[in-house]
Amino acid sequence: GAKKVETSSASEKKRALRVLCFHGFGQDGAGFRSKTGSFRKDAASFAEFHFIDAPMTAEHPIIGPGLSWYDSYSRPSSQPTPSESTGDSDPSKSEEYENSGEPWDRFDETLKMIDNVFETQGPFDGVFGFSQGAGVVLALSALLERGEAPPHVRFRFAGLVGGFLPRDPLWRGRCTAQPITSVRSFHAMGLADEVVVPQRSRAAAACFVDAQVFEHPKGHMLPNDKVIRHAWRD
Repeated sequence: GAKKVETSSASEKKRALRVLCFHGFGQDGAGFRSKTGSFRKDAASFAEFHFIDAPMTAEHPIIGPGLSWYDSYSRPSSQPTPSESTGDSDPSKSEEYENSGEPWDRFDETLKMIDNVFETQGPFDGVFGFSQGAGVVLALSALLERGEAPPHVRFRFAGLVGGFLPRDPLWRGRCTAQPITSVRSFHAMGLADEVVVPQRSRAAAACFVDAQVFEHPKGHMLPNDKVIRHAWRD
């Protein structure tokens, strides 16, 4: 279920940092866990990672249904973009459609679910997200800064891989209303990423005052790079 939390092998480590992880669109917690194997192994001495499933299924216009942190497809976009109108059928580029102007409908339901996870499975020291999940991490950080986070949601640091500013006007405004000073962050972005282009990830990083930015030459992925994995130690 959406509230199930899977715990990595570092759970017995004394004083391990506890990190709640948010997968990308169309993934799930177990799949994201498998994709972060090297990352988790490198951090096992000081961190444990917890993976949850997004609470809803959205019908993507190109790749069909998939788990999502918000519903972008229940009503037409008010701000269509060229990437939407071309109907690009390449699944590797599908998330560009997903992130390009659609509203974050039903995200209030997601916030209630996340609050329940923090209440029943927390506390968590940090949050970590990939792609759509990184967008959620940014939104949570902004809400925390504004004093508007759900009552049980508290954390000190955030990791965003392939992250972006929401294009939903309401949530974009909330994320950019004031600098995020209470959450340290690191941001990884691929210079060859055509799904979430580096400029969008840099815009997300610019929301944080204390942001570390790591660029890699690959695309829309969690890079198997020791430099980036070691960023957690800082």
